[in-house]
Amino acid sequence: MEARSRISVLLAALVAVMLVGIAAQGMALEGTQQQLVLTLEGYVGGQATAVDVHGGHAYVVVGPRLAILDITDVHHPFVVGQNALMSGDALDMVVDGSYAYIVDGDGLRIFDVSNVTNPVEIGFLETPGYANALAVSGGYAYVSDGWQGLRIVDVGSPENPVEVGFHLTTESARGVAIAGEYACVIDYAGLRVVHIADPTGPYEVGSLAIAPAPNGIAVSGTYAYVANQKGGLYVVDIADPANPDDVGFYAMSGYGGQHVVASGSLAYVANFISNPSGWVLRVVDVSDPTNPVEVGSCITPETEGLALDGDDVYVAGSTAGLRIIDAWDPADPIEMGRFVVPFHADEVEVVGDYAYVASNGLHVVDVTAPANPIAVGAYEWISIAGSVPTSPQQDVAVRGDYAYLAVSRWPSHSGGLLVVDIRDPVNPVEVGFHQTPGDSVGVALQGDYAYLADLSGGLCIVDIADPENPAEVACEETTYLAKGVAVSGDYGYIADGFGGLRVFDVSNPASPAEIGSHDTSSEEAVGVAVVGNHAYLANTGDGLRIFDISNPATPVQVGHLDPGYATDVEVVEPYAYVSGGGLYVIDISDPSVPVLAGFYDASGREHGVAVVGNRVHVAGQLSGLSILRIGSASRVYLPLVVRNR
Repeated sequence: MEARSRISVLLAALVAVMLVGIAAQGMALEGTQQQLVLTLEGYVGGQATAVDVHGGHAYVVVGPRLAILDITDVHHPFVVGQNALMSGDALDMVVDGSYAYIVDGDGLRIFDVSNVTNPVEIGFLETPGYANALAVSGGYAYVSDGWQGLRIVDVGSPENPVEVGFHLTTESARGVAIAGEYACVIDYAGLRVVHIADPTGPYEVGSLAIAPAPNGIAVSGTYAYVANQKGGLYVVDIADPANPDDVGFYAMSGYGGQHVVASGSLAYVANFISNPSGWVLRVVDVSDPTNPVEVGSCITPETEGLALDGDDVYVAGSTAGLRIIDAWDPADPIEMGRFVVPFHADEVEVVGDYAYVASNGLHVVDVTAPANPIAVGAYEWISIAGSVPTSPQQDVAVRGDYAYLAVSRWPSHSGGLLVVDIRDPVNPVEVGFHQTPGDSVGVALQGDYAYLADLSGGLCIVDIADPENPAEVACEETTYLAKGVAVSGDYGYIADGFGGLRVFDVSNPASPAEIGSHDTSSEEAVGVAVVGNHAYLANTGDGLRIFDISNPATPVQVGHLDPGYATDVEVVEPYAYVSGGGLYVIDISDPSVPVLAGFYDASGREHGVAVVGNRVHVAGQLSGLSILRIGSASRVYLPLVVRNR
């Protein structure tokens, strides 16, 4: 018996060593929490960088996706197809026949778009430089490739694009347009005219110095139109390719011409102005090339790309999606349609088939098919300069037919609580607003009240029994800057920036009173969630702090895990989902010992998070809305079980 006992002790020690070793490697044990695997399943939003129009459809590159829109009704364009996610964001695009050609820095990607509902990448060619712009003509793609100049690619077999020739420009190439047997290439020094009749042996025949550096180029007839920084629009006669001649110039304020398209006697130029700060689309009459004259203009969002379809100008609006401008009357161009996607996404809430994203307004995304989320509607704020402003933070909560947004102040809007009717997801409409003392950045709903975290007012409580007429019942200042809010029963919890966690008795909404607090040691508290007897605080400096609030007057920290920068937290037991420098999934089954169970880096300063079932919806301040699928790693089964006798 003594020998058997010694063997049992030795075996138990061996198992203990094995357990420690396995745990040290981050592996999951039978009977303990598994490690989670987070996989990107769907994505919508990002920066709109390029647009082209072909065959009754607009092709818009938004972030790492090509979206194809039906523009039969230009007033109401809608998505009919999207490709699978690309590895990076596109910089320029041309649609020719059944194919879309895209450059994304790494090289040239070719998509079969013969089925507009299902664009598919079929070919790729890596270029040696930085592929930033392109033109397509006669079975060849002409790629502006940064310091590697002009690359000529045979795309006769789209599945197998092959470079056949190149020409190194003096400076870094940044744009290209085709004029018959010539390619007009802009680089940091100006315009270069390259003979391309033999694609395998291109050579420069003429050049024109333009300073500051050109940004965009278009060709119409025997003229090249060059938009340049802090200047305007150059009209260049290229009838004699060996001697390009700048015969006309139209000066523009601010940062000059950024992008340009031209047809017939008109050129359309995107111009960034500084006072007031914003973007303007200028229509320039070039019927007399020696005397270009502006005949009309309209305000547009930040512009990354332009395309023409008859009298309509399509604007890839960077953070504002696609705008369609009717320029039938050049003197009075007006916006007549738009397709908007979330870019600066601050927060998200998911209800039913839709994700409601706070992103310089409210964006409604159909998430019925998580792998293919589609932006279906938006309500935006437009500043006095005509651009969509960037919010320091917003929040959204949804109940019934209404979305309630905590909003910051704009030139055309005060900060406070905004109520949006979402009964028609395609056309959300503002129906109510209540102004708060400052920037409202957090919102929570309970009963007939909305509870706001307001940077100036602290905890503000608004009666929303009549959503179209919200009325303030109280505002109670906090110690620092209220940045996040949660409500549970008779208590409101504020993430108070450097003031830590503040607890308020809200049993009488008209008279909230602070009853407890906890200092977070100079780390900025920005997000808070409450479940049961615990409050979870997201801090920008040190991750997640967990408090026992069984006595709300004396919150006691019981757990802490510092995975890094944290801005928001949602709890679906047994996990806390923390966004910030990525998405962290933290096992809180034992609140005193939180354990990192999963991580996903969406590379977009992740800000908001909403969990539904086995999917996590993440709002990124630079990357729109990502949908992650939650899976689990395989369990590790112990090879030996010891039983004491």
